[in-house]
Amino acid sequence: MMRFLPILTLFCACSTAEPSLQERLRDPDPAVRGNAIWELKEANLPDAATYLAAGLSDPSRDNRVNAAMVLEELDLPEARSALIRAMQDPDEQVRQWAVIALGHSGDPQVLPTLRQARSDASADVRHYAEKAIGEIEAGIQAKDVRYHPPASTPKELSENDRKVYLDAHQKEWTFIVSRTAPDEMAHKELTVPIGTICEAPPVVTAGAYAGQHDAVAFLSALRRRCAKDPRAVGEFTALRETCLKLHPPRPDDDK
Repeated sequence: MMRFLPILTLFCACSTAEPSLQERLRDPDPAVRGNAIWELKEANLPDAATYLAAGLSDPSRDNRVNAAMVLEELDLPEARSALIRAMQDPDEQVRQWAVIALGHSGDPQVLPTLRQARSDASADVRHYAEKAIGEIEAGIQAKDVRYHPPASTPKELSENDRKVYLDAHQKEWTFIVSRTAPDEMAHKELTVPIGTICEAPPVVTAGAYAGQHDAVAFLSALRRRCAKDPRAVGEFTALRETCLKLHPPRPDDDK
């Protein structure tokens, strides 16, 4: 009678542990470092700012861009000085994403750097520098929840036209706030009501469109503030009630 004995297969307990994230961030292969930089976005690593600041000086242009893009989402104050230094990077995409990240920081101390970026050789960098400056200025306004007139008006306006422009700006600004529900402050994206302004003199149209732009920037900044300080929702609600008195709802508003 034949007997079948079980065959026991022994496996060697070889070390197959993958390199840690910190090790991959220091890997000589730029592709490995690049993937690790993106992982920092979700890793919640205590030293993330240090590694991303180093990434902004990486020999690989792609990795420098990656580091700036991750910092745009994470907003780590410890890496802000590295972002400012990145504004001297020879690659315009690195400078562009550094500008965007600095704008999202909301830190007024970076405004001198952003104002210098208005003279950058790249049109895209100049464009995003203007947007970043607007974001930070809107953030400053969001700390004082009220109507804010524009910082400047078109230079070519006469004194009378300037008054018309400012009146149109305030009417459109307060209208948009009056039609923005308080629960919008808890949304990731705002859905504010913006329409086309027609059949108005050019100076009125210009002032109204500027009011739209400034209201959206203000509300976006206020939403970010509400995410950190829920009490700000109450401040917005009080402002909205004031604006509703200026722009009472019409019967067809809900249609």
